[in-house]
Amino acid sequence: QAVRQSSSEASQRLQHLLTQVESRQSESLTKCRDQAATHLREAEARQSEALKMAMDQASASLCQGLRVVQAELGVTGKGLQDQLEQLRQSARDASSAQMKQALCLEDAGSDLKTLQACLRTCEDHI
Repeated sequence: QAVRQSSSEASQRLQHLLTQVESRQSESLTKCRDQAATHLREAEARQSEALKMAMDQASASLCQGLRVVQAELGVTGKGLQDQLEQLRQSARDASSAQMKQALCLEDAGSDLKTLQACLRTCEDHI
């Protein structure tokens, strides 16, 4: 009977030790999971912040590039507008010159008719 009681006590102690080990393992596992979850959240937060910074930098760079292109197009557009206005002025000047030439030709034609009339008059007198 002493052996049975000793065996029973040993079994109870072993059971108690097993329960303690399981409890400690469970606590350790829970603590490990909590730490892993904390590290994961921190890593996600750092990754999110890094991504936001990268997007902000890319956006700023893109905006700067667009401003440069817009400025260049604005200069080019202004230059084209100036050239177009010069062409229009040249066309107006050319049109004005053509009208002056046409008037001069009309005057010359009129002068020629007058001379012809004078010549006829002279011939008649001769």
